[in-house]
Amino acid sequence: MKKLIWILVPCLIALSSCNTRTENPSNEKLSIESSSEGSGDKVLIRLKPPQGTTQHMTVTLNVKSEDEEDEMSVNMVSKMDVSVVDQQDTVNTFEMRYKSMKMSIRAGAMEMEYDSESNEQNSMSAILDGQMKALLEKPVFMKMDQMGRLIEMHLPGNITKEQTGDLSSFAVPLPEQAVGMGDSWTAKKQVENYGELDMTMTIDKITVDAVQIKVKGFINTNDGENPSEIDGVYQLDRKTGMTKDGQMNMQMNMAGKKMKTIIEFKST
Repeated sequence: MKKLIWILVPCLIALSSCNTRTENPSNEKLSIESSSEGSGDKVLIRLKPPQGTTQHMTVTLNVKSEDEEDEMSVNMVSKMDVSVVDQQDTVNTFEMRYKSMKMSIRAGAMEMEYDSESNEQNSMSAILDGQMKALLEKPVFMKMDQMGRLIEMHLPGNITKEQTGDLSSFAVPLPEQAVGMGDSWTAKKQVENYGELDMTMTIDKITVDAVQIKVKGFINTNDGENPSEIDGVYQLDRKTGMTKDGQMNMQMNMAGKKMKTIIEFKST
């Protein structure tokens, strides 16, 4: 169960890093601009949020095992603020501050509840409190380029890369060229200590304010188990290149168990 938590927490961080609602509208150029390249309506997608942009967001994670004889479920709701604190050439620096976190875990006969805003923690919730404390007390700093590629990550406290895995494997890669309705692009990345992620992104809708992208893929695990399947939908804000809202669905195979995971994230 501990391994599962440390795989899913980076999913939240990485997904949330691409989710925003700006607080300081300006006359900056669009991050996702219309393109005259080729025929039909096309857009060039880049991650170019104005410096000083701040987001307030809620991420909901639901995990449930498909094994009735060995039932397990996790429900997690996190609220955080994300700010663009620096820009150097094509690199954006994001500061992510968790404001609160609630978690409910059921594993067989064991039940665990955790609320970061509660002053009372029992012996079981104290375990989670110790694991999450660093994320709640100090910010995470992430550097990403305009293509949505993770360049650098600074994690607080005793949280290590071995615990979080390769966070860039959970970010949505952007296309090199301008794309239009129905156009697709692919990407492969290593998920450290887990396997190889193979993704296909497809343009599903283009409006004056947003671009909707469908994502499908799978992770070939290092332990030779059946691939973990992934699909989702994202709406990218054309002003910033970030996600306005979205959902990721995963069918994960861990230690011989099938786990259904749904991650939803929304700006508030």
